[in-house]
Amino acid sequence: MKVGIGSYSYPWAVGRPGYPRPGDPLSPFDLVDEAAAYDLHLVQIADNLPLVEMEEDGLRRLAQKGRENEISFELGAGDVRPKTLRSYLEVARLLEARLLRAIVGDPGGVKKQLEEVLPDFERADVVLALENHEALSAAELARLLEDMDHPQLGICLDTVNSLGREEPLREVLTQLAPYAVNVHYKDYEIERYPSKLGFRVVGRPAGEGRIPGELLREKVEGNDREVSVILEQWPPFRGTIEWTVRAESRWVKKSVGFLRDLFSEG
Repeated sequence: MKVGIGSYSYPWAVGRPGYPRPGDPLSPFDLVDEAAAYDLHLVQIADNLPLVEMEEDGLRRLAQKGRENEISFELGAGDVRPKTLRSYLEVARLLEARLLRAIVGDPGGVKKQLEEVLPDFERADVVLALENHEALSAAELARLLEDMDHPQLGICLDTVNSLGREEPLREVLTQLAPYAVNVHYKDYEIERYPSKLGFRVVGRPAGEGRIPGELLREKVEGNDREVSVILEQWPPFRGTIEWTVRAESRWVKKSVGFLRDLFSEG
């Protein structure tokens, strides 16, 4: 499996709504430089860096920078509306991307929406990867994939998102690993508040939290799809954006090393 970084490897450097903006926000071109510095050959640029807003000339320059660094692209969209997905398919064409991750926000009518656009994905030879999130349970997503049974449709298996539906990763793996084409690997810990009255879920560098990495690898390698692994992170805000961005970068270094050891690249 090929390991890469993405725009959610550096959420604070890109910028988070409601928080101070970094002085020099991370751009898609910077993300390619980061991947090249780690000798990685895959970058996923998601909806926090919306490439549909970039001019065609910029996209062509980004594609050229990727080729110069032997880096492939994947994309991420924030919803499954046909208009959104078709816009990203045009970006995928310019970047020669072969995977688009999308999030099902409203489960109503999702099957009809997908049926409308999947012929376009088939013609473009792009895989649409639905990410597990709060809107649908893992079992509901699995039934959707089974019912549609389309070669261009798969799962982006996020290691933490399903906690929002009180679903542990082992349950998510049972349901979704057979359909996985992409993994969002982020780690976490569950801590008690200092008052001991309740718990909080907090991010951790990959390998330093609760994710059973070897089990994940075993389950995902057991399907017959080509699967990529993208580092995502939930670093805490540390008082200033400058300090937070520096800490986030240190997490990336630790996490990339862990993922290299866990997954064989190729």
